[in-house]
Amino acid sequence: MRKFPDDFFWGVSTSSFQVEGAWDEDGKGESIWDRYCMMPGNIRGGDTSRVACDYYHRFRDDLKIVADLGVDVYRFSISWPRVMPDGTGRINPKGVEFYRSVIETLKQHGIKPMVILYMWDLPQALQDRGGWMNPEISDWFADYAEAMYSEFGEDVVKWITVNEPHVVSHVAHAIGRHAPGIQDFQASLDVAHNLLLAHGKAVGRYRAKQLNGEVGIGLNLNTGRPASDSEADVRAAERINEVEGSWFFSPIFRGEYPAEAVRWFRDRGLRVNDSAEDMKIIHTPVDFVALNYYKVRYIADDPGQWPLEACELKIFGPGQFDDAGVNQKYPEGMYDYIMWAHRKWNVPKILVGENGCPVADFVSVDGGVHDQARIDYLYRHIEQVHRAVSEGAPVEGYLLWSLLDNFELSFGYSHRFGIVYVDFDTLERVRKDSSYWYAGVIEANALPAYESTEAGR
Repeated sequence: MRKFPDDFFWGVSTSSFQVEGAWDEDGKGESIWDRYCMMPGNIRGGDTSRVACDYYHRFRDDLKIVADLGVDVYRFSISWPRVMPDGTGRINPKGVEFYRSVIETLKQHGIKPMVILYMWDLPQALQDRGGWMNPEISDWFADYAEAMYSEFGEDVVKWITVNEPHVVSHVAHAIGRHAPGIQDFQASLDVAHNLLLAHGKAVGRYRAKQLNGEVGIGLNLNTGRPASDSEADVRAAERINEVEGSWFFSPIFRGEYPAEAVRWFRDRGLRVNDSAEDMKIIHTPVDFVALNYYKVRYIADDPGQWPLEACELKIFGPGQFDDAGVNQKYPEGMYDYIMWAHRKWNVPKILVGENGCPVADFVSVDGGVHDQARIDYLYRHIEQVHRAVSEGAPVEGYLLWSLLDNFELSFGYSHRFGIVYVDFDTLERVRKDSSYWYAGVIEANALPAYESTEAGR
């Protein structure tokens, strides 16, 4: 068995928009994702999250499942438009009451709450004012953050300001595959800066409150590896990792954007805001970073892909794909990401904020959901977390994505990441085999001896 340190914690994660439903109940405002889902062609199958998992009405039962898993920590996000429908000003008491009930239920089960302030469901009212492209949003976000600290600060052990700012900036504003669906690379750079500035201001507001918990940020990096040994492909992969990884780590931990990437963008006529005043705020020290890791990507040089001049190739080897054809599995990438954050950026505390995979799950004749492929994936990735811990990386915990099958954004309900099966017609929950396996890992605080069924797949 591979034992973890005695103070290592285990948990599961959910996201407000992806599980709650109740999209217009009890005074909740419209979010950019509510609006995005209404536009034909944006979501696979025309799905919406109006009901999702109906967690808003069923959270007590869902949190009983969380308690049965034996986790130490439960990570969830607050819906900004549920608690502040206009994005600024008026607080919605019904929204605050809902999250207070979630926190109180967790406390009753002896589970520590970890809260994400922003996991992508921006109030549409703020998008109508420019959203993350409006420089004023860093102050709007800081005010929202301070309001949440005032409401819940005594009970929340860890706060994550923004989850995966790269996805918000690049996927939503350059590629346009997430809400609000904008395709403008300059906009994505502006949004990335405003997200980082908002994060820095929110950290500052937390420090001013002198609360007993910790505050950090959630960063993702799906490792870029060169598609070949050619110098051009090697440089393209380095460029992708620099832009998607260092672009966010460097301002937070060094107070500057990576110089080579800045030159690359400016040489192509793009604007980079690196004012000393903003960088000082972004550089405000954090207590931890939540690292989210899912897959590897194979990157090739492609001068036709402006401005990064790189593209992703779909290269699949044995065992490198999941049943939904999404993740190219490379568990060693988990170790690489942790050690990169540790050695290059000297992150004070690291936790794995998200890790999981979609599987084409179904309820068997015996009533169970036998997701051995997910168990294989989790085993291999947790094994790499243990490897990093054993080599001195300051990893304090692991959070699995996700508790429930849920609304997977542009994929709708076609991708099941949960360790609990959700029938989206009846909303019945069924614990999958992976949930029992994970509960065993938590109870033992160790990986059991295990032989993967994926060998030679």
